[in-house]
Amino acid sequence: MTNPEVEPTNNRAERSTRKIVTLRKIIGTVRSERGRYILETIMTTIETWKARGQNPHNEMQKILRNS
Repeated sequence: MTNPEVEPTNNRAERSTRKIVTLRKIIGTVRSERGRYILETIMTTIETWKARGQNPHNEMQKILRNS
């Protein structure tokens, strides 16, 4: 099946994953499963905001103000 609105490759996902891996290498390994989960959740959320054209800083401020 072909849908012109869907990319035929996973390049976008690969590129966004690369950012998380690079960050992990820079800061060192995450020391626990919980730490890994938190890092991946934050990074995924930031990348999603960017993909949607939203400002990650502003979006994070909204969340922190409402918590």
